[in-house]
Amino acid sequence: IMAALAVVASVVAKIARYVSETALIRMVGVYQETGERSRVRQGLRMGWSRSAWRLFLVNLIIDLMAALAAILLFVLIFAPLPLWVNGAEGVIFVFAFLTGGLFFLGIAAVIVLAALTSVWKRLARQACALDGMGVTEAVGQGFTLVRRHLRDVGLTWLITAGVGLGWAAAVVPLVILLLGAGLIIGGLPGLAAAGLAGGGGSEEVPVFVGLAVGLPILLLVLIGPLVFLDGLREVFVSSLWTLTYRELQGLAAVEPERAPGLDAPGLDVQAGLEVASAA
Repeated sequence: IMAALAVVASVVAKIARYVSETALIRMVGVYQETGERSRVRQGLRMGWSRSAWRLFLVNLIIDLMAALAAILLFVLIFAPLPLWVNGAEGVIFVFAFLTGGLFFLGIAAVIVLAALTSVWKRLARQACALDGMGVTEAVGQGFTLVRRHLRDVGLTWLITAGVGLGWAAAVVPLVILLLGAGLIIGGLPGLAAAGLAGGGGSEEVPVFVGLAVGLPILLLVLIGPLVFLDGLREVFVSSLWTLTYRELQGLAAVEPERAPGLDAPGLDVQAGLEVASAA
């Protein structure tokens, strides 16, 4: 029963996440286009759509592609292992050194791949939610934007990474502060309830009564502000990526196409020199 409840809770949490993310992206998009602020109910209506399901599929497909690329990389690194593991001592030393070096390079490549994958998923989800693209089209659109505007998306990623590091640094003292406040706010009613229940003669009943009263208050004081502040952080990050996506779309729309007749490979340099000398 507990396992089934955990699965149901996980599914509900996933649905709520993608619906809320779709709603947030579309609300920011509407505000940017029209200047009108959408209410929470309107945002949830915009989020409860096929785009929320597509966001899940976009994440799944890109994660699978990145995982397969990482697995293939390490397979290539360790594939020669059976060829030299039973060789001479010098051969083993040389190839072990090379394999170790390639292994650490592979770890660095996976870290870079994870960063690019997170950017790719962000832009692909924006394409789904804002432009109503299908899963395959959105994945392709996100990859194209990353490839053409790597510097711009890299700057946005650095900003979001800095926000994430700042939030991680602030969580530890915040948790300590909230834990102290929760112990005071939840401990006093718990002690009072335990004192009132202590007249029954049993030593265990007051403890359970005190925990039943004080523990929910402690968890509410501890978890509530953390969830709220983390939600504000996610709102900022999602809004930043929405604005970045719109900006990249604008850059793509104004990029001039190269004139075929003015391409350097197509110029007749010799003819140009002859015309210049005759003049």
